[in-house]
Amino acid sequence: MSSVFHLLESHLFTLPWNSMSEAEQPKISYDRSRAIGRAFQFTMSDILHLTPKFWKFHRENICALDICASSLVTIQCNLVAGTLAPFVQDHPEHRLLLDQILNFDVNAQFLLTELGHGLDAKNLETTATLLEDGGFDLHTPHINAAK
Repeated sequence: MSSVFHLLESHLFTLPWNSMSEAEQPKISYDRSRAIGRAFQFTMSDILHLTPKFWKFHRENICALDICASSLVTIQCNLVAGTLAPFVQDHPEHRLLLDQILNFDVNAQFLLTELGHGLDAKNLETTATLLEDGGFDLHTPHINAAK
């Protein structure tokens, strides 16, 4: 049986999407992504070695229930944890952060969403300009481009 099958019977996953306001939908997707991620209990080894558990998530039917939630899990595990994990052995000070990411104690989607665009990364309007000191100047042109 699926490691996330029990989630389908929980209140969080039985809420009808169309009954929620646009403001409620992102929060529900984030909550669902956390529940899915925690159900899988990903480890650094799963991410580094692309274990069967890692691939099992991508084949789960629950992903079709909330594409936003599955996108958030994919970004969190593949992009964020997948970027950080190879460096943890040489930089153990980042292990706690990686564990928090894999446990979904933090959201780490690299500013890939905006109020007016949700997960539509192709149409993001915020720009980042590299400064001479190595920092970045983030420019958000209007409220719908806010993070």
